[in-house]
Amino acid sequence: MTRRRRYTIIGGLLALIVLLASLWNFISVKYPNIFDREVADAEELEKLKTAELRQPVVSGSDWLQFYGPNRDGVVPAPELNTDWTKKPPAKLWSVPIGGGYSSFAVTDGLAYTMDKVDNKERIVCLDVANGNTKWAYDREVTYKREGTNFLPGPRSTPAVYGGRLYAVGALGQFVCLQLPTTPDGKPTLLWEKDLVSEWQVNLPTWSMACSPLVEKDLLIVQPGGKKGTVVAYDRVTGEVRWAAGNEATGYSSPVAATFGPTRQIIAVTGKNLFGISATDGKVLWKQSFTTQHDGNIALPVIAGDFVFVSA
Repeated sequence: MTRRRRYTIIGGLLALIVLLASLWNFISVKYPNIFDREVADAEELEKLKTAELRQPVVSGSDWLQFYGPNRDGVVPAPELNTDWTKKPPAKLWSVPIGGGYSSFAVTDGLAYTMDKVDNKERIVCLDVANGNTKWAYDREVTYKREGTNFLPGPRSTPAVYGGRLYAVGALGQFVCLQLPTTPDGKPTLLWEKDLVSEWQVNLPTWSMACSPLVEKDLLIVQPGGKKGTVVAYDRVTGEVRWAAGNEATGYSSPVAATFGPTRQIIAVTGKNLFGISATDGKVLWKQSFTTQHDGNIALPVIAGDFVFVSA
């Protein structure tokens, strides 16, 4: 075989390898679950059928953080009117608000949310009785991701605890505000973190969407950076208590649960489901859970000793 022919064959093989690698990368990104098959663990299913699922514990009517007082989507309520045709609800008030996807934290007759007006991200406090704006805390932002769904505004919901408010903006600005103690007062900034630079985050396509979780003396956020996927801060001082993982986050928010003697932070990232020790941030277990474009959005649901996750 001549040298030229040998080089031609080697070049052809290398080109074929590159082509196959590119094809595999395209398929794995566009169709991450194409080779998945439905599976069931018969033994675990039998356990689930007879499991005594713990009932959620709720107290009061405050809704202090995303997904409810206990981060489980459960709220105490009277018997609900289910026939809105015969008994339509009465509209009490409505107010205009800027862009974004934030829901509300509600306590002491006040509702807190986030939006974006012009070039400013805002944390807004509304009077529940009449919808009047009590105050708005804003900061200038520059959204540069033209041509995507990144632009409308912040995605996360504030958390309120102990006279303070905690909020994460679309660009990863994590703030702690001291709430006013007088009817006409304004909030003051106690501390601020840049999650993107601190944890080396590559912002996902639809921006940072994690809502902070209040867990005793900790605040848990999910920046999804190379130096920390899930991170715990001291709720009072803002100091880092621990960091776990080094992968992209997706768009979910962490929850907390107790399994046996261990308090855990359960988090869905772009590709995995994690169980993390709430005490020291040690990763206790991990389960692969991949979706297209790392589009894991829903929060994990805890029922007894079972964790349910969906996309």
